[in-house]
Amino acid sequence: MKKTALTLLSLFFLLFSCNTTDDSDLPKLEEPKPEEPKSYIKTIDFSSSVSSPATINDLDVENGYLYFIHKIGIYRINLNSDANIAEFIIEDDEHWPYTLKVIGNNLYYQGLYGWTISDDIKQVDLNSISKGVKATYPIRGTSRSQLCKNSGKLYYTSSIDAYSALNNFYEFNPSTTHQLIATGDYIVPENLRMVGQFLYFSSFDEIRKFDLNKPSEESSLVYTVPKQEKESKIRGFDIKDNIIYYTLESSNKLYSKDLKIVNQEPKVLGINNNKDGVGYGKLILSDKKLYVEKLTDSQLDVYGIK
Repeated sequence: MKKTALTLLSLFFLLFSCNTTDDSDLPKLEEPKPEEPKSYIKTIDFSSSVSSPATINDLDVENGYLYFIHKIGIYRINLNSDANIAEFIIEDDEHWPYTLKVIGNNLYYQGLYGWTISDDIKQVDLNSISKGVKATYPIRGTSRSQLCKNSGKLYYTSSIDAYSALNNFYEFNPSTTHQLIATGDYIVPENLRMVGQFLYFSSFDEIRKFDLNKPSEESSLVYTVPKQEKESKIRGFDIKDNIIYYTLESSNKLYSKDLKIVNQEPKVLGINNNKDGVGYGKLILSDKKLYVEKLTDSQLDVYGIK
């Protein structure tokens, strides 16, 4: 009995001494680090294989490669390799590449639009890169330096002359007259994307679309950036399954918006947390992945989507 009482008394003092221990004597627990956004996959850093950081003007994905314009050169990265080496394809210091699309083994690009720069579409055979530009095709009107593709076909937009706000959208045909597919009164449409019968594009803070079954009608409004971002221009844009993905000039965030949920605010998929606070730029969606340019960093963040 005495032994039991002594044991209980010892346990009492032990518990009391533990409860009165100074917290400063306990080991410090590290605060949990903020997690990366769940949709973030990785960052592709191609800075070791290009001259210096610069804005990407356009990009495309085809045949397991990501193609992009960096300064006045066109490059590609093998997405099936972890090397992240940007392979040089072609440089054009006369026409300044501004937009590109790859269809099969052919790369098409246009220079920066302007009165003194060529409007032509140039073709590079990716099986014979060393030979440079394979062919040059004149376009109709004055270039707006925007290309898009769908089902193996190439499309471009142009104004009727250098002074007009009227834009025409054509289906490119290398062997005959280019077909007019849509027209509208919007100055310099950007980020052309085609989904089914609809041609989508951004125009300052709006996303608009043409119904290609009604080519004579004007474009219709799809989405407008919320009021708090009203002064900001859309920099990058893509769309899949009625969900749009976009970046803004005044923000370091990557946004998504479900067009079927009208009153819902856009979601933030990710944030470019580089030291200078510079945001995201051009983006492209391919195989359930978003490739998003990190401005000035010679890097691309990759996000997964459903």
